[in-house]
Amino acid sequence: MTTSKLGKLAVVAGFALAASVTAASAATFNFQFPGFTVESAVEVYESVEGGDFVTVTAGTYNNYPYPTADFTASGGGYTDPLITQNSNLGLGVMKRWEDDISTEWAVDGNNTDEMLMLDFGTTVTIALVDLYNSIAPYGGDFDLLYGDSLGALLSLVNTTEGAVTGLTGRYFGFGANNRGDYFKLTSITTAAIPVPAALPLLGAGLIGLGLLGRRRKAAVSA
Repeated sequence: MTTSKLGKLAVVAGFALAASVTAASAATFNFQFPGFTVESAVEVYESVEGGDFVTVTAGTYNNYPYPTADFTASGGGYTDPLITQNSNLGLGVMKRWEDDISTEWAVDGNNTDEMLMLDFGTTVTIALVDLYNSIAPYGGDFDLLYGDSLGALLSLVNTTEGAVTGLTGRYFGFGANNRGDYFKLTSITTAAIPVPAALPLLGAGLIGLGLLGRRRKAAVSA
């Protein structure tokens, strides 16, 4: 390949890299909707800003002796938990065979330990979590399973919203482990991902090398 072609290639590559360098913006997922709906075992929600999605799955988990990575997704059958939304308070879990009216179909630990598992599709950092838990008689703390693989999740026991801030992972499961824990997932926000400082410099360097090669060629021709 000639020096001229290499120079052109460097310029093109530099501009392409510079154009592709964009920081991932923060994304907020708001789960407050008017009215009452019984959804399904799995639902996909788009961010308020648009363009980002999270898959939410209703299910159960084993919290004894401590939360383990054994989240069991709902099969959507009659006895399986379903994602619900009621009274504009956020997402909860409903089981048809269980009377959840007193807990407003929240994520609860009545009979079975319910969980909402969120899959962002890629690794994210949590900036903010908002739960509605004023219906909980004992404060409404929750268990958290999180990580990049469903088979190797980490856990936090009886934690609160503030402890989730700054955690990274693809999966985040919010579970209730006893009758006194009732909550609904109101919203969750992921943090913006900064662009590595070296990438813009690399793009600028490629453009500079290409232009320098073209100038040298022009000088020799003259």
